Amino acid sequence: MILLLKNKAVLVIDRVEVPHVALVESRMHTFHKVAFGAHDASIKGKREKLHVSYSATQETLLKEGKGLQTHPRTEGDTILRQVSAGKVFEITLCTLMVPNGRGSVSVTERGTRTHVKTEGTVPVTLSFGSKGLSF
Repeated sequence: MILLLKNKAVLVIDRVEVPHVALVESRMHTFHKVAFGAHDASIKGKREKLHVSYSATQETLLKEGKGLQTHPRTEGDTILRQVSAGKVFEITLCTLMVPNGRGSVSVTERGTRTHVKTEGTVPVTLSFGSKGLSF
């Protein structure tokens, strides 16, 4: 699910349910400079910045990856990888992207509902039924 928040930020919610335990990963690619934090990253373009914050219902790690060069004169892209810390049956991953601002996202599950809260430039709270949810 992709949500535009008050025309100032984008929230991506990925819900994954698998029949057998698996490692789960969400990726974003860029050719711009990236500064990594524990659960967030900043991407700096020529004139603009993008702050990216991550959260999940299971433990995840934010890892840097490198793409392969597709042309000999260019560097490979940088990959922002939100990776489950272990194998899971189900997980909800959230990615908050705030251009020229800052933000954080948190996600929790209570019963059959998922609750997502953003803070910073665009504070939003939302809740939805998550068990058996299909996008």
